[in-house]
Amino acid sequence: MVHFHELSDLDGFQQWFWKTEMAFIGVELNLPWWFGLSSWHYAIYGMIMLLVEPKWSRTSFFPYRTYALWLIFLQSPLSFSADYLHMSENSIYHVLDRMLATPAAVVEVTRLIAYVSNGVSYRIIAATILAQIAAMYCFTRSAMAQADMDRDAFVMWHYLWHVYPLVASVVMLVECNFCRQPPASSTYRIRLVDANGVKKQVE
Repeated sequence: MVHFHELSDLDGFQQWFWKTEMAFIGVELNLPWWFGLSSWHYAIYGMIMLLVEPKWSRTSFFPYRTYALWLIFLQSPLSFSADYLHMSENSIYHVLDRMLATPAAVVEVTRLIAYVSNGVSYRIIAATILAQIAAMYCFTRSAMAQADMDRDAFVMWHYLWHVYPLVASVVMLVECNFCRQPPASSTYRIRLVDANGVKKQVE
């Protein structure tokens, strides 16, 4: 996990990023089974993305399908290996998990830009923003707990951090089943109108 005092400069960030051991190294954590299961929430998120693909994703810059496959086949297995199987061990899985989790967090923010540019309901945008803020709060608290060597607090807060994919899945299901679906990106619709001189809605 991240220790925020280590990230004050580039060298500190690099040292944290490439660390192969965590604060709990050598500690018998006896992590509960449900904590390990939470790593697979990312795979659930990815599968739901593929099952309920919204219309706007077909013409959006957002890497929708690639990201879904990333969550299923890379993020979940690496999270499980780093956070559950090797949490108290020196392991390259900690580095690999960071290498995927860091850009994944950026992609989640990029999703908001895609929402705005494609006319997704403001309620969905607001719910996504609140979920992301709550997730980052849980991540911060789990990092603080690890720095304090508080095993129980770490388990609780890191589990809640892993709940974000489930929340995002629910938001996506609501978006696709109960909200009006924008058929394509606004820029794509405008380009068709300008080129042909007529208004044409793309499904």
